[in-house]
This record gives sequence, C-alpha cells and structure tokens, in this order.
Amino acid sequence: MLRICVTLLVALGLIYGALIVVASITQRNLQYFPTHVDRKGSGNTSFRPWRDVAGQFWGYIRPAEDPKRVVILFHGNGGEALGRNWLDELVPDKSVLLLLAEYPGFGARAGDPSEALIFKEATLLLDTVRQKWALLPVTIVGESLGSGPASYIASQRDIDRLALISPFSSAADVGQYHYPYFPIRWILKDRYENMRYLSAAPIPLHIVHGEADEVVPIQFAEKLFEAYTGPKSFTRLSGYGHNDIVPALIKGEKTQAFRDFLLGR
Repeated sequence: MLRICVTLLVALGLIYGALIVVASITQRNLQYFPTHVDRKGSGNTSFRPWRDVAGQFWGYIRPAEDPKRVVILFHGNGGEALGRNWLDELVPDKSVLLLLAEYPGFGARAGDPSEALIFKEATLLLDTVRQKWALLPVTIVGESLGSGPASYIASQRDIDRLALISPFSSAADVGQYHYPYFPIRWILKDRYENMRYLSAAPIPLHIVHGEADEVVPIQFAEKLFEAYTGPKSFTRLSGYGHNDIVPALIKGEKTQAFRDFLLGR
C-alpha cells in the first residue's frame, strides 16, 4: 500500500512538474490574445491609419486641425486598437487629437508580443508624438493590459496625466490569484509591475474599475491605487465587470467626470 502511495505521489509530482514546464515555455501564448486584422480603412470616418514620416504604422488617429491636447489609448488584451474607436464618442471635442496605439503582433502590426517589445514600441510612439506635437499636453489612457505600457511610459517620460481602466498592480498578482496552485510569481516573464512603475510618477492618476470584474478583480486596482503617492482619484462602477465597463464610461453618470479628467479640466 505504501509503495502504491509513493508511486502515485511521484507520478502526480511528475505531472505537476511537466505542466509547469509546458506553461513556462508557452506562457506568452497563454497570456496574449491578439486579433490579427489588416484594415485598409478604419471602418470609422473619425479614425484613419497613422504612420510616421518613415512609414511606420503606429495605430489609428483622429486628427485635429488645431489640436489643444493629445490623448493616447493603449488597449486591452483582446482584439486590436481600432476596436477601441469608442474613444471618439467619449471625447467628442474635436480640438483633441486621439491616437489608438497598436501593439506588435496585434491588428495589422507584425511581431510577437512581449512586455519588453510592447514597452519599447510604446515609448517610441510617445517620442514620435512629442516630435510632432511638442507643446501639447498628453493624456495617456491604459485599458487592462494597456495599463502596463501606460504606467511604464508615465515612469519614463513627461506626460500630463494618466487614466487607467481596469488596471492591476502586477500581472503576477492577477495570475497567482487565478492559478493559486502554480508558481506564477516564479515563472512569469512578462510581469507588468505597474505598482513599481508608478512609484516614480507624481502625475494626476485616475482609475476606473468595475466592482464585479472577475478577470482583474478590483482588489488589484485598489492595491495599485493605495500605493500611489501622487494626486489620485478612483471611480468604482457597481455591477460592472471587465468586459462591459466601456458603455458605462461612454454613457453613464460617471462619463462627464472621466471626460473632464482626460481633458485636464
């Protein structure tokens, strides 16, 4: 009987170890869910593909003839940048130039997504914006996964303000919550340590999070918020989860307050 128990424990240990190895090797396939779309047109008359003078595609732009501010959105994990064209409705002020940033490996952009590559390209995008619109205040918006590059940029570059939708303290925190029996904190490569990035970013921060979010539970946004030492505010949306929070932002009782923050009012 003892031999059977030992054999069973060894077998279970080997299976567990094998699962950890497989998860470690394939983790980026499990972490990112891009949609690959090559849009010839925007599908929305307000946005059009945006390329720099060298022809590099960065995402989609809603131009402004005499812009007063730039708002850059880094989108969440599912889909691609143009799926966030709701930003046009959220910010109807046509004096605001809007950019929907695209990640490598998402949408029409080639490449394999990783934290290092996304951060590198996000920083280059902001530098490109600064070269073209040097005097304009910049608001960065990060949605879910996008809270990673948004928080990182806030720690590396001078921006006016930062808005985070459904953010998290770190990807390791969220991953360990969902998979408590796996050593996520040990094996995760792309950690998106937003709390650490924002420790050196004393700019106005506004967080919006659904209280019913099951993908990124609100406790991880609260952890991020509590650790932040700069000027900050938090909007909690009762009854909203991870995937239905946007309608509440566009047409809800909190819409105007969020819009005012984005525009620096």
